[in-house]
Amino acid sequence: MKIHKFEGTAKPVLTVGGKVQGNKPIKFDLNDLIQLPSETISIHHSVTGQRNQYTGILLDDFLNHLGIAPDSSYLIIRASNNYKSVVKINDINRFEYLLSYKKNGKFYNQLPSEEDRGPLAIIINFDKHPGLDFDIYKHQLVWFVENITIE
Repeated sequence: MKIHKFEGTAKPVLTVGGKVQGNKPIKFDLNDLIQLPSETISIHHSVTGQRNQYTGILLDDFLNHLGIAPDSSYLIIRASNNYKSVVKINDINRFEYLLSYKKNGKFYNQLPSEEDRGPLAIIINFDKHPGLDFDIYKHQLVWFVENITIE
C-alpha cells in the first residue's frame, strides 16, 4: 500500500515525523487517511454506560505502512490543545490502538460537543483486552491528535 504524502490543497490534519522512511515528516489530510484500510471497533464506556463505535486506522497497521525504522521504540503523540502522550510501540503491537476519525459513524467535526472533536483521536480497545489497566493506559487516549513523532 502506498502512503500518500500531502500534496493537495486540503489542510493537513496529521504530521508524522521522526524515524520514518526518508526521515522527512509526512503530512496527511483527512482524505489521505480515509483512503487507507479502516476498522470499526465498538467499546463500552465505563462511566456513561454507552457503547460507541470508532472508525479509523489500526495504529499498528499505519506504522507498518509508514515504514518506521526497526529500532523505533515509542511514539510521542501531540494534540492541538498541547496535550502530549508517550506510547510504547510494543503496546501498540500487543493491544488494539486505533487512529480514529469517526465516532458512531460521524466525523468528529460533525459531533455537537467540543470533547468529541478531532479530527483525529487515539482510541484503545479496552473491551478486547479486559485485563488492561485503564488507570495506567487512559493517558494514552488522545483527542485532537495532530502530530506523531516516532522515536
